[in-house]
Amino acid sequence: MKAKSSILWICLLTVSCLSSFAQVDKSLEQQVDSIFQSFDNDYTPGVAVGFIKDNEWILSKTYGMANLDYQVPVSDSSVFSLASVSKQFTAFGILLLKEQGRLSLEDDIRNYLPLFKDYGTVITIRMLIEHTSGIRSHLSLLGQAGYYPDDVITASTVHDAIYRQESLNFTPDADFSYSNSGYFLLAEIIEKVSGQSFAAFMQKEILTALNMNDSFVMDNYNTIVSNKATSYGLQGDQYATATANYSYYGSTNLYTSLRDLSKWVQNFTQPKIGNTAMFQQLNQQFALKSDESFRYNMGQFHSTWNGLPCIQHSGADAGYRAFLGRFLEQRAAVFIISGNGTLDAQAKAEEVAHLFLKSYYPAKKSKTSVATNTTNEETLTDTYEYATEELNQFEGCYYSKELRTIYSIRLVDEHITVQQRQFGTIQLNTLSEDQFSSTSWQFQTLHFERNDDSEVIGFRINAPRAQGVHFEKIRLNNCH
Repeated sequence: MKAKSSILWICLLTVSCLSSFAQVDKSLEQQVDSIFQSFDNDYTPGVAVGFIKDNEWILSKTYGMANLDYQVPVSDSSVFSLASVSKQFTAFGILLLKEQGRLSLEDDIRNYLPLFKDYGTVITIRMLIEHTSGIRSHLSLLGQAGYYPDDVITASTVHDAIYRQESLNFTPDADFSYSNSGYFLLAEIIEKVSGQSFAAFMQKEILTALNMNDSFVMDNYNTIVSNKATSYGLQGDQYATATANYSYYGSTNLYTSLRDLSKWVQNFTQPKIGNTAMFQQLNQQFALKSDESFRYNMGQFHSTWNGLPCIQHSGADAGYRAFLGRFLEQRAAVFIISGNGTLDAQAKAEEVAHLFLKSYYPAKKSKTSVATNTTNEETLTDTYEYATEELNQFEGCYYSKELRTIYSIRLVDEHITVQQRQFGTIQLNTLSEDQFSSTSWQFQTLHFERNDDSEVIGFRINAPRAQGVHFEKIRLNNCH
């Protein structure tokens, strides 16, 4: 199967100005093809890639298949989930309401969400946008509660997980912790202020306004969608469907095509919606107070690629992969969407950008520096060992009011284990006195708590995006 190319010339219309496609050098196009060669066949979930310079299409290419069952190839109208790249759309929606005078970024979120727990300190809309609210990420909490990737997650499920949180990861505005919860709450604020569903607001104010006719917010994963690309992952050495069974939004679930995503990108430099003040705010970077080198804002990370400042974000949900990177000084952007869970979209985007932007590199190239999405990870080293008979003191049943789940702590083959009905058994390794580590994605450390008589009465678990979730020891004959 040959790669499909949309390298065309488009004329300017009298009423509305359409972007033209600039002819790309043939050898350069062949180099792009080589980057995606392994996807360019009839049996691999595919990818769509675009590059824009000075508001002109330089490259629009597709490779591989949108659906393996029916042998449907990827096209520029194939619709994929943007996953976390959706966050910048949500942030833009908040800015639209701000420009209309309907909210301020420094407003207390409880002005709009009165049922949200009062933690004794103000959490602002800005903090949600910047991931500095301290609110635990709902995906971490759901994983700790036993949810699996195959489980259906609704907006109601996410709402409950966020609103049940007993405490915060840290004092608001004191640190950074990437939180999908924050962007879900931003969507709820948009609904409250606009009087519309989030999907309806985004459709009217952004997608329809930009003629993004393939695009929509997925608020019901059972919705029938024209040209939707299927999401795939590997099972062993075979591709299998990886269902994106999510019906929530704000942090994810904006679906779009390559041709539509280009309209979003072009709106940054030739706006159809928004104004100068909004775009300045979208492109502005804030520095984390505790780490001046870490920069994030408006659903986007600020980083440097080979000496060129880049505003970027990646996305991954089920088998969907996405990436969008914008280079302000070069008036350029690279973007990739795919239904292939094996794709490293950011790495491929860097390779494509290198082909088109290497002439702009500073004379002395600096090492690529990309902001990561996680902080506060603990250094895990084994420093303390228990005798087997000492481990018995930790055994028992523990309940988390926040997660509404029970963990069973059991000694198995001389190792402490955590057992839960849905995720099964996780083996723990000793870190230090009363502290243990795991290699699971649900949590990384577990710290037991004692009363004044040194009796174990509970523990707290920590993950990078959900710190200090509490479990209390309870009396049960059988934890399950």
